Amino acid sequence: MNVRDWIARLQKFNGDEPVVLTCEDANIRGEGRLFRLFDIDDIQITEGQLVRGDDGIPSVKIGRSSDSQSICAIDITADF
Repeated sequence: MNVRDWIARLQKFNGDEPVVLTCEDANIRGEGRLFRLFDIDDIQITEGQLVRGDDGIPSVKIGRSSDSQSICAIDITADF
C-alpha cells in the first residue's frame, strides 16, 4: 500500500478514532492468540531498498543507491 491509498482509506473514518494495528501471523501473534495488537510510535521517511534476506524475510536495505527509493516507515510498538 502506498501513502496516497492509505490516506484515501483513512479519510472514510472519523478523525478522532484511535488507530491500532493488528497481525494474525502465527509467528507474531503468540500461542493461543488469534491476533496481536500494535500501536503506532512514529512515522518517518527513509531512503532504502525493499529486499528479502536469504531466509526469505522482507527487509529494508537502508541507504542511498541506484536501486533505493523513499519509503514511508511506520514504527510500531507492542506496548501501549
